[in-house]
Amino acid sequence: MKKIILFLTIAYCLLAIGYLHAQSPSAIPYQAVARNSSGNLIASQNISLRFTIHDASATGTAVYRETQSVTTNTLGLFSVNIGAGTVVAGTFAGINWASGNKFTQVEMDVTGGTSYVDMGTSQMLSVPYALYAATSGNGAGATGATGTTGLQGPIGPTGNNGTNGTNGTNGTNGVAGATGATGAAGTNGTNGTNGVAGATGNNGTNGTNGIAGATGATGNDGTNGTAGATGNNGTNGTAGATGATGNNGTNGATGNNGTNGTAGATGATGNAGINGTNGIAGATGATGNNGTNGTNGLAGATGATGNNGTNGTNGIAGATGATGATGATGNNGTNGTNGTNGTNGTAGATGATGNNGTNGTSGAAGATGATGNNGTNGTNGIAGATGATGTNGTNGTNGTNGATGATGADGALNAWSRTGNTGTVDGTNFIGTTDNIAFNIRVNNQKAGRIETNSFIGNNFGNTFLGYNSGNSNTTGAYNTASGNGALYNNTTGGNNTASGTNALSSNTTGGGNTAIGYNANVSGGNLNNATAIGYNTTVNASNKLRIGNTTINVIEGQVPYSYPSDARFKDNVSDDVKGLDFIMKLHPVTYNFNRLKFAQHIKEKTEGREAELIKLSESRSTGFLAQEVEKTIKEIGFTSFDAVHAPTNENDNYSLGYAEFVVPLVKAVQEQQAMIEQLKKEIEELKVKK
Repeated sequence: MKKIILFLTIAYCLLAIGYLHAQSPSAIPYQAVARNSSGNLIASQNISLRFTIHDASATGTAVYRETQSVTTNTLGLFSVNIGAGTVVAGTFAGINWASGNKFTQVEMDVTGGTSYVDMGTSQMLSVPYALYAATSGNGAGATGATGTTGLQGPIGPTGNNGTNGTNGTNGTNGVAGATGATGAAGTNGTNGTNGVAGATGNNGTNGTNGIAGATGATGNDGTNGTAGATGNNGTNGTAGATGATGNNGTNGATGNNGTNGTAGATGATGNAGINGTNGIAGATGATGNNGTNGTNGLAGATGATGNNGTNGTNGIAGATGATGATGATGNNGTNGTNGTNGTNGTAGATGATGNNGTNGTSGAAGATGATGNNGTNGTNGIAGATGATGTNGTNGTNGTNGATGATGADGALNAWSRTGNTGTVDGTNFIGTTDNIAFNIRVNNQKAGRIETNSFIGNNFGNTFLGYNSGNSNTTGAYNTASGNGALYNNTTGGNNTASGTNALSSNTTGGGNTAIGYNANVSGGNLNNATAIGYNTTVNASNKLRIGNTTINVIEGQVPYSYPSDARFKDNVSDDVKGLDFIMKLHPVTYNFNRLKFAQHIKEKTEGREAELIKLSESRSTGFLAQEVEKTIKEIGFTSFDAVHAPTNENDNYSLGYAEFVVPLVKAVQEQQAMIEQLKKEIEELKVKK
């Protein structure tokens, strides 16, 4: 589709004819600003133009046509001379300016080709007709009235002062030629009057609308058929008689009770070991004082501003000729009267609605059959006679006592006492198992410790759990280490995890390779991998991520700066395509309040009892960038090697920025800026020398 170009500024100029014998100019300067249909400038672009001069009217005979090619400047402005282009038809010198009004048609192709789009045709005013002076008699005609001066166009930017050329040597004065005789001035022809515009014809009357056809009658609804009669219910059959109950059988005789065996001796109960006392919690270390802020460096001195070059004098504006009188506008024709609308046809009558049919009567319910009588219960049988009790047998004689066996070793020597043991041998005595079975510890009959073997026999998977309910749900998770009340509590199949502290990694279920150190140090989801949380109430919310401290932490401090591996031996494909000023200038520094409570809830960090503290900490103002804006800028300028933005990898993850990464493009920007400064200093010194 062809673009529509809007010329917002059009100017015709004609070289001034200063006196009677001046040479006629051979072109008419033309200047315009090119914009597209959206109002945007068409800047620094090659375009093609076609100029056509019509005689007498905008659609009159084309007396001259030419084409030109020109490049717009950064403001969309271009300037050409009509008459200096490639001639298509006629000759510029052959235009008879005295024969009547002239109109200029402008056409353009923004691609620089020949597919021209018509920009419109406008009448050339009196100034171009000064060209007629070149073909008129030698006498001077009467001077036309001076027209009002048009508004001065905007002054373009002042260009740099060019270097002054060396003065050429003065040539010798030639001999003055004789002055020729002055010819008589011819009379100017009168302009023809404009024809009267023809009257506009009357509009024809609108035809009347046809009458709408009548609506057909609606048919009657059919009657509903009668419902069929409901059949009678059948009678219930009589219940059969209940059979007689048989007699109870006689009870058999009760056998003699056997003699009870002698009870074995009860072994001695070992003493329960005493629980060790809990160690005293270590004192919290004092918080170090904040280091003093370094003083800001002195601002560099601003360079002296160069002198402005002098403005050139404005050329004298040519006199504007008188504007010809505008012809009278013809009267508008009267509008025809609108035809009357046809009347709507009457609606047809609606047919009567048929009556609903009557519902059939329900059939009578059948009679219920009589219930049969219950049969009589049979009589109970006579109880059998109790058999006679047999006589007790005579007691046998007691056997002789066997010899007393040797006394066994003291059992206390191989038992652990509830109050401690003495005489233990380091490396010999221990608590544990001597077979390939896991060693378990319980408190209140709940899991409180489990050390597994590395044999993968039964439920052994190389895990170590110490603490009440630590590793409570583990099924096939292997090589986990948990220390603390409820540590790795929900883990089932996750392996290679390390949890130290009460409830550490308690949310993990199937994730592997995770580390949590501290009370409630945790993960936000059960399936993260290689995630590390260090510190009290710290929660990490993405795989392959390390988080130090919870949302109330204000300082992460170390004695020396954090260092990246930066060895040239391991850096491949090194290039200089770092973005500098073009990246830095697009960044948007802001100040903000970081909502710590909202963030803690997002990453599923425990906030009970800490809400007020988090809200208070959120009142502090901070400076920085918005990670989403930095990510957008990186994509817009193609700075794909800049990896300071971490984008979320799951619904609990968050955007974050590595501010240290900004040092490299900042250094590049300073280098680019310094190069510009050095170039400007050089140009200033050159200007000083030329003065």
